[in-house]
Amino acid sequence: MPHFLRNELPQWTIKDVIKHDYSYYFALMSKHTLRPSQQDAVDEVKILRKQQMLQVGQFDPIITDCDWNIVCGHHRHEMMMRNPNMHIVPVICLEGATIDMIVDYYAQQCLHDDEALAYRYDAYNEEVLSHHAAPHIQDATQTDWIDDFNPEKGNSNV
Repeated sequence: MPHFLRNELPQWTIKDVIKHDYSYYFALMSKHTLRPSQQDAVDEVKILRKQQMLQVGQFDPIITDCDWNIVCGHHRHEMMMRNPNMHIVPVICLEGATIDMIVDYYAQQCLHDDEALAYRYDAYNEEVLSHHAAPHIQDATQTDWIDDFNPEKGNSNV
């Protein structure tokens, strides 16, 4: 039974699976074996785009948990379900990881990324930490400091 919103599920590729150090394997599965886990309705435009991509030979494997719950690839799966001539789906299965474990990890990762971004934003906007602070400049009309930072004049202060 689908129970996650799309924004709660990671939108990963194999590069993300490797980056997050999941153990995984590739498989070919029946499209009927895979279980959707997203409760949002699929977007018809995205399904059409996935069909067009498949026609030119571009298809990323669907990422599943160890119980064949779809983590990433709901539009690809729906596109295949609508095609009566397609039965086998390429899959990346995350070994030993359930959908709940993956969603919890993803939520923690998003929280960490948001906090890191907020910290960098605060540091950038704080005058004390800003690399743009220039205490040797007295006012906006002062120009004598420019030569101090001009590599064309042989200065290496840049």
